[in-house]
Amino acid sequence: MNELPLESKRSYRGGVWFVFNHKNDSIRLWLSSFNGQEKIYFNDELLIESKSLTKTKLSHEFKRPNGDIYRVRLKLKIAKRTVTKICTLFLNEEAIKEIQLKQKETQSKQIRVVAYSFFFILTICLILVNLHLAPKLILFIPPTIFISALWYGINRGKFGMIFQDTTEFIDE
Repeated sequence: MNELPLESKRSYRGGVWFVFNHKNDSIRLWLSSFNGQEKIYFNDELLIESKSLTKTKLSHEFKRPNGDIYRVRLKLKIAKRTVTKICTLFLNEEAIKEIQLKQKETQSKQIRVVAYSFFFILTICLILVNLHLAPKLILFIPPTIFISALWYGINRGKFGMIFQDTTEFIDE
């Protein structure tokens, strides 16, 4: 991690960044996509580093030299087969900013279309092989198409999640 991001972002390899800008300060929470590692930066300084694979909530607090106490809280909300990560920034126990990372609303429909297409093509291939109208190698086609479609969708942002600033809806 050479350069810290200026805004919230996520990627499969780079993990998830929640970036809060408050007055002249920047508070960043980074979460690894692989190993449960968490880091909190205040401006460009690494303040907190921890690791946990099983948490559905996390809360880190740090005090600034001027006496201000910042707290970054992350919690998972699971509802209707969707997962939302809600990251809230507190200053002296008052919630001041909130960012949500939520699944795109069309995601489940798009994945269903890809999955149904996979099973349809696989069924056709199995029928052709059982009727001896095609070689068994044809069975490699459906998984190849399925994996390619998912990979394309993930890399092009068709599937995935979006960041939403929900500061105005803070419920605390």
